[in-house]
Amino acid sequence: MTYDERNIYARVIYQMYLHKEAFKVDQPQTPYSLYVIFAKMHGDIYNNMFHGTSAFPLHHKAYLWEYESALIYTALKDGDKMSPPVTREQACAITLPYWEWELGFTSSPTGGHWNNIANTDVFQYTDLFGDLTPTSLREVDTGLFSPLTTAFCKAEGFPLKRSYTPITITGTRSFNLPSIISTPTNFNSFIRTIHTTLHSHVHNYVGEWMSLPALSGYDPLFYMHHCNVDRLWHAWVDCRGWESLEESQLTDTHYKHINPLNAQFLPVRGPSGAWSLTLNDRVNFYIDRTTTTFLPESSWPTLKQLWFTGSSSKRGWNGLYYRYGPDKLVPQLTSCPDQQWNLLNRSS
Repeated sequence: MTYDERNIYARVIYQMYLHKEAFKVDQPQTPYSLYVIFAKMHGDIYNNMFHGTSAFPLHHKAYLWEYESALIYTALKDGDKMSPPVTREQACAITLPYWEWELGFTSSPTGGHWNNIANTDVFQYTDLFGDLTPTSLREVDTGLFSPLTTAFCKAEGFPLKRSYTPITITGTRSFNLPSIISTPTNFNSFIRTIHTTLHSHVHNYVGEWMSLPALSGYDPLFYMHHCNVDRLWHAWVDCRGWESLEESQLTDTHYKHINPLNAQFLPVRGPSGAWSLTLNDRVNFYIDRTTTTFLPESSWPTLKQLWFTGSSSKRGWNGLYYRYGPDKLVPQLTSCPDQQWNLLNRSS
């Protein structure tokens, strides 16, 4: 992204925080900041309980799709009020970028380190997403989202904090992304990698807000991080040629009910009782355990609807058709059994 594209993207995020309407479906008289709505959705127990379950990558896919839609909505609705203004053409060109944090991993004979993530591209311009040296209280002190220079989230009582805590992978483990994508032959193997290597390490590295599910949705880095997790999910599906499967062809190889992944997560329960998290079950989006937002329960997607993305106009949910690319990861995936790339584009 050019600096101007990043500037528009960051300013629209900030405008999302300022934009308030009645986004609650059950109690429409109560206005919320549109940005805070997404932070609350992720932090609510009935949504963050999807962490540690097989529904995790698919639930977050729908969540990201709603967030990107909200960005475009904000730019269209408020663009002419912003300074400088955001035009309709610029608003319609907005897309959620992914943070290619894997470029910040450095390997060594005894393992590897995540401590170079802060030197990746997202931090190139400190006037937008902040610098790498927070205050002694770990508050971000530069950029559009610094509580020291802007009103961002001050009203919520959550000053944006990051700690950038170095993380080391010890022993024989390493971070070979092409192998991570191409080796797992079934969902049961890959879902555990998503939760740990491709997800939790980055949350813990950024630290502070990002390390807490109740607060992570307040950090703008969160959405770019999860967009990258989603990109790598697409890479895995595309690697094996599963993006063209019909619904009747899906088996445990492609999606398996695993709930919970580890003992710290209790079996998922919602207002309707126990959820099995099969492909036919819906994922939910509350903001305070019972109240829904602009997406009513009747519109919640099933996991089957979220499994398919980008390969056919007959599939997807709520206009959820997209692909990633051009992507320089694709040429490295030489061990993939399928080399016809549909969800990711080969880089030039």
